[in-house]
Amino acid sequence: MQNRSIKCWNCGTWNTIDGPIIQKCESCQEFLDKNSIALKHKKRKQDIALSKKNKTIFSVKKTDPNWLKSIKTVFRKINLTFFTILLILTFLILLTHA
Repeated sequence: MQNRSIKCWNCGTWNTIDGPIIQKCESCQEFLDKNSIALKHKKRKQDIALSKKNKTIFSVKKTDPNWLKSIKTVFRKINLTFFTILLILTFLILLTHA
């Protein structure tokens, strides 16, 4: 089969490929074919991870008004304090029953 050169869509370097096998760029390790199934799967996994990261109810967003940022900050501190107290109480109960 004949070798051919293809330009990476991500970094712009030229790569020599042979055959229809899904290959990665030699410099940036991105998939050379933008429409490959593997690339779409990788992008989908990144999107899912990002959406899970930003799902908390008290997460402060850049687009929130200042008053909402203040309220969320206070509730985050209350939430942290509450779970810290619960953790300490659980630890003390486990120590007394051991």
